[in-house]
Amino acid sequence: MQQYPLYTIEQLGDLDPSHTWVITANNRLAVFIKSVFIKRNTQKVKPLPTVIPYKAWITQFEEQLSFKKPDMPVVLNETAQQWWWKKVIAEDTEAKKTPLLNIASAALMANQAHQLQAEWHIDVKEQDQTVEYETFIQWKKAYQRQLNTHHYWDAPLLQQYILQAIEEDVFHLPKYLVLMGFYAFSAYQEQLFNILQAKGVQILSLEPHTVPAHQIKILEAQDFQHEVECAIHWAKQKVLSHTSQVKLAIVIPDLQERVAPVRRTLQRCLRGSPLENHWHVAVGRPLSQWSLVYSALAWFRLIVNFSKGKIAVPVIGDALLHAEFAFNDMQQMALAHIDNQLREGQEVSLSLTTFLGLLEKVDETFSQTMKAIVDKWANQQQTCAQWAQCYREALEAFAFPGTTALGSIDYQVCQAFESAIKTFALLDEMLPALPVDEAFYLFEQQLNKTSFQGQRKQQVVLDIVGLYEIEGGQWDSVWVLGLTDNTLPQVPSPNPYLPIRSQRHAKITHATPEGEMQWATQIFKAILSSAAEVVLSYPAHQQDEILRPSSFLLDKNLPAIDALPPLDNKVSIPVAFEEIRDTRGLPKEGYITGGYSILEKQSKNPLWAYATLRLHLKQLLNYPEIELNALLQGNFLHSVMEKFYQKLSNQEQLMDNDLVQSTLDAVITEVSQKMLSFLSSARLKELFIQRSRAILQQKIDEDRDNRYPFTVEAVEKKYTVNYKNIAFTFKVDRIDSVDHQQKVLIDYKTGRLKSLNTYIEDWVERPRLLNLQLPLYATLLNDIPSVQVAGITFLGLNRQSHYEGLWQSEQYKHQKSASILSQEEWAKVSSEWRQKLHHLMDEIAQGEATNQYIHEEDIAYCDIKPFLRLVDSIHQENNNE
Repeated sequence: MQQYPLYTIEQLGDLDPSHTWVITANNRLAVFIKSVFIKRNTQKVKPLPTVIPYKAWITQFEEQLSFKKPDMPVVLNETAQQWWWKKVIAEDTEAKKTPLLNIASAALMANQAHQLQAEWHIDVKEQDQTVEYETFIQWKKAYQRQLNTHHYWDAPLLQQYILQAIEEDVFHLPKYLVLMGFYAFSAYQEQLFNILQAKGVQILSLEPHTVPAHQIKILEAQDFQHEVECAIHWAKQKVLSHTSQVKLAIVIPDLQERVAPVRRTLQRCLRGSPLENHWHVAVGRPLSQWSLVYSALAWFRLIVNFSKGKIAVPVIGDALLHAEFAFNDMQQMALAHIDNQLREGQEVSLSLTTFLGLLEKVDETFSQTMKAIVDKWANQQQTCAQWAQCYREALEAFAFPGTTALGSIDYQVCQAFESAIKTFALLDEMLPALPVDEAFYLFEQQLNKTSFQGQRKQQVVLDIVGLYEIEGGQWDSVWVLGLTDNTLPQVPSPNPYLPIRSQRHAKITHATPEGEMQWATQIFKAILSSAAEVVLSYPAHQQDEILRPSSFLLDKNLPAIDALPPLDNKVSIPVAFEEIRDTRGLPKEGYITGGYSILEKQSKNPLWAYATLRLHLKQLLNYPEIELNALLQGNFLHSVMEKFYQKLSNQEQLMDNDLVQSTLDAVITEVSQKMLSFLSSARLKELFIQRSRAILQQKIDEDRDNRYPFTVEAVEKKYTVNYKNIAFTFKVDRIDSVDHQQKVLIDYKTGRLKSLNTYIEDWVERPRLLNLQLPLYATLLNDIPSVQVAGITFLGLNRQSHYEGLWQSEQYKHQKSASILSQEEWAKVSSEWRQKLHHLMDEIAQGEATNQYIHEEDIAYCDIKPFLRLVDSIHQENNNE
């Protein structure tokens, strides 16, 4: 790296500020050096040198060049460059029939490789070339042809013309150029500075006055959570121990990835402390993730997709649940109700007409407005400036951001959103006219790359910053955590399209271990001079992984590593708690919906049943993803079996094969017209009907060939039974009449049946019944004088299973002996069922709501585990084992 004369802040003050430019490596250093100049300025009015970050300096050259050369080509910004890369890559892969999984990612990496090659003057020798590099070169040639055809410049071309313009004395140059914060110069930067020197510019290097920390500690934490909680506790103690205001910082290297849990920990640990409202997390989120902007994008996405046809239900639900504008509280609740209906329905996509019909019930005016916008956007091909105007008009029609008064952050977000729309309009000269979906994708991509962070409040005492923000920062005390051996230095991230050897030879920053070590050395030096007191720490573990400290922490000139003691979170004054075990709710009277499922839940976990029946709690379902889901398949098979045995209820009729075939065909046609007409794929419908017919034919053949004489007496018959003023409603799939008018209760199952031994355990051996559907039916129907139940069985509507249950006599060939009970055994089992079921009904009537279960498997499919707090208890049980 080329060395320039070192100047201090004091020496810089002696230079003529009107002829001095200070170029910093980043924005943070620019802000820092400006604040230093202002603090050192004792005069009321004194000019300051121009201070500007390097990237902004290059942009200034571009602006000046555009004034000097009116015929200068349009310079593509980063978004436009990637669009053209994506275009040439898509065309190349389509022509060669070699599709890529992610063209957008390939375009991003290719654009980066192109800029790196120009910035670092990378010379790839023939023996170093790879297949990836050869592909990249082909793309690059196609990309450059597009630029030449449309008379565009990209960043590398602009940089070369800037050098040429400097040599031609196009720009006004300073006498002194002061560089700050550069720990390595690219080949282009060295070339630029050499040309400036040749033009008489004196280049200096600014070395700000730094004071090394006089107190350094190095600590080992148990894990990251322990580490961050100790750092927060340390900050609280610092504030309490100082009478005057102090400036503190907690530095987290991977703050961007951990920002959400870090915020929660800060809110929890600082609640009620002097720091509660005086901390700031210095990390920006993509503008697209802020609630108001996310909401606008969600509804824009509906408009764009509806202009193409039907929309998947999850996309619609995302908009319904993020109606942050144009709707009042009641309307937002109504939209959430529509979302729940979509989750519980079977439709995987909706048409515009259907959706507007639902929306009209909530806000008729908004529904009409949305339809008008969809009609306007459909089939349009416009420039980015025209699309930007469409977005503004749509936001205005939607009354964005609403009538509610905006807070400070929301106001700043709206300003940033408007600025992003203006920036998008600037693509007008850089890209051709785009269709509605491609324009919106590009706009959304731009918002994803635009970082937004609310303004820092003046009264902030504790800053939470990332590793990059440490440069130029000054605090009284700093705690830097997470300093493991893969954090400082970081793992290199070379570009995949450039040969590694070529990148190493060019000494590209962050592409090689040497470059990462050079960067890490400068950062660690900045850490040790960022405050008078510096605490350094690292976590010893990350789950089961053992972590090692950064090599910088092992420097012999630094203190030895101490173990960070466990944080004492105990309450100083013990508080006596009164424990009240309330396992009962209000007694229940009246009609019960859900039938046997409530009894099943009561048997597994009484609180589960109480929460479902009395509190109406239920899990928020996932959106339907496929049209032909398991529920629809089961209902179809059930319906066909019901109608078939309504027509052919006698086993003798099953002997007539022609009659069976014609009946089955007619029933399948009838049911499919009713239940499958909405399927979008005719082939899928055909295959499902073929499969269903084969399964049902197999079941009918087995009833004909293996069952002893029977008659189907009833199908899908409903019963209502009253017990202690509680009405239970249930439906039996099928009731067969066998020997001497005895009844066999049959329930269809489309899933794989359990083993007979499992059913015997659930129905006979357990103190609380499981799979109690059939025992319940048998018990309640036995109370009807004309009904005598002699068997209960599941019938599997699949290729693997047939009958599985308990019978009072042998009813089909090759029947398992364990499934046959004697008359005495049947009477005993029936009596026990009655007692156990009545006990469960009594519990429901009395409001019994104990939160307990016999086996963990009993609540494996519980949909309200968070409410029952069973997730933590099961995890604790497993750990105790």
